[in-house]
Amino acid sequence: MSRKKEIGFLDHLKHDIEMVQVGVKDMPIEQLHIQYNLDRFEKYKTVHIGPMDMILDIKASPHCRLLRAYQEHGDKIWKRIRRTAYYKMLRRYGKSRKRAIERVEKFLKIYESIKADSFNGGVIAVAEPIAANPFNSGYEIYEGHHRAACCSALGMKTLSVTFVKPVAKNGKQPFGNATAKITDMPCTACVSYDHCKQCDSKGDHSLRRCQRMVEKVYYSDISGKDVLEVGCGTKAKGGFIKDIVESNNCRWKGIDVLDTDLTTHVCGVEKMPFAENSFDYVLGSQTIEHWKKHGKAFREIYRVLKPDGIVSMTAPVHLHGHKNFVSGDFAAVTELILKNGFEIEKFETWRRHHCDMTPYRLLDYHKKHLRRAGVFEYYDDMTVYIIHFLLRKA
Repeated sequence: MSRKKEIGFLDHLKHDIEMVQVGVKDMPIEQLHIQYNLDRFEKYKTVHIGPMDMILDIKASPHCRLLRAYQEHGDKIWKRIRRTAYYKMLRRYGKSRKRAIERVEKFLKIYESIKADSFNGGVIAVAEPIAANPFNSGYEIYEGHHRAACCSALGMKTLSVTFVKPVAKNGKQPFGNATAKITDMPCTACVSYDHCKQCDSKGDHSLRRCQRMVEKVYYSDISGKDVLEVGCGTKAKGGFIKDIVESNNCRWKGIDVLDTDLTTHVCGVEKMPFAENSFDYVLGSQTIEHWKKHGKAFREIYRVLKPDGIVSMTAPVHLHGHKNFVSGDFAAVTELILKNGFEIEKFETWRRHHCDMTPYRLLDYHKKHLRRAGVFEYYDDMTVYIIHFLLRKA
């Protein structure tokens, strides 16, 4: 009996998409990313070390990690080759041991050749990701991953890049969004980080300030609705959402696992004492990263929401709580949301790319979570930021 071959992502590219050249220019290597390859990404992710939002960065790739080990150990690398991320990646892609070793040898020959003679060629990159993904909205290398990794490991700054764009054949569009695409949002109250630094000097950390701006932007227009706040906290640290929505004649209730001066119902989000279809909105400020059972919590929220109800949640990334939020694994977060009956209307970051941000001081409490998430060695390069997602009951 013949076995039907499963067509993978790259096979789809050849059959359903035509690449059309749109330009050539020199680009900083750091602006180029590894391709988000749909039929290999889950295996690729298993060998990644570091924050998930760095997973497509060339410098964090298994390719560059192998080259850095080779630079350090030379030919002694062969004694530990089976422990390298690059070798493990090839094996998980289905390569035999012999074929994986051959690929490593070929890769290192390319590196030695570029090291000896420099590199005057280039690579091919797509002008935008072929499949929308939360890890990159820029330029992904279509051909030349190994050359780009070698140049990056050798400290070169720029590469000649031929840009192409995918055009679907016969009017077909073979790819949809793999996950919700993440965009960057500026804090509307801050024209520069000098403003946030002023907040810091007053004891109002910029992370909290941006959190408040998210709430003000999205909750000020809610009028005459039934609103549930999850993890409402205390009046000293909370109450901001309650004040906003009640000023617009909304009926507010707040739950928390602690009996605080703000809580109307003491309970966890996994089991709430409300009837089905009770609320128009469920809101949460930096609470979801602390939930123990996310699947059960989302199902319970789905139950108490009215048809077409809205969920709005924010969470810090690279700070504390569940490993998916500490590591920035947005693919896991969005997959969990989608399989529990919600549609993602927005998934955005606030203050993600401002390099002049005053670093958030990481205490031992935070470092404990970073260690558990496997990203502790990268924490010096991290920026703590806020993500916000807006969901609708499907």
